[in-house]
Amino acid sequence: MNNTLKRNSLKLSNNEKDKKIITFTLNKDMQESLREVLIHSEHYNLKMKSDWINEAIIMLRENPDYKEMVRNAEGKSGAFVFDKIYMTFDQRCFFSDMRNEVVKEFPDIQGPQAAIIRAAILSRLLRKK
Repeated sequence: MNNTLKRNSLKLSNNEKDKKIITFTLNKDMQESLREVLIHSEHYNLKMKSDWINEAIIMLRENPDYKEMVRNAEGKSGAFVFDKIYMTFDQRCFFSDMRNEVVKEFPDIQGPQAAIIRAAILSRLLRKK
C-alpha cells in the first residue's frame, strides 16, 4: 500500500482518505437518542453516524463555552456502553487540537476524548439536527 502526503492529508493508494476508528463510551440513552435521530433524519442514516458526530464536534468547537461543556460530559457513571466512529486524518488533527485545549484548561479531566464526543453528541441532539 503506497501512501502519499498531499495538502497535509494522508491518502491511501486507492485515493481513499485515511480513516481510523475512534472508540468512546457514552450513556445508553444517548446512544439510543442518536440512533433515533439518524433513523428519522432526511440527510443522515445509521451508516452516516461518523459524519453526523464529526460535524457535531466541529459545531461544538464553535461554541465559546465548549471546554466547560466537555468537562460536564466527563463520564463518571457505570451506565456507559462502547461505541465507535471513523475519523479521517484531518478530522483527527482537529480533534487532537481540541483535546489538547480541553486538557490544558482541565488537566485532571478523565477521558477527555470520550467527553468531547459525548458533549458534541448531546449539544447537537439538543439542537435537534
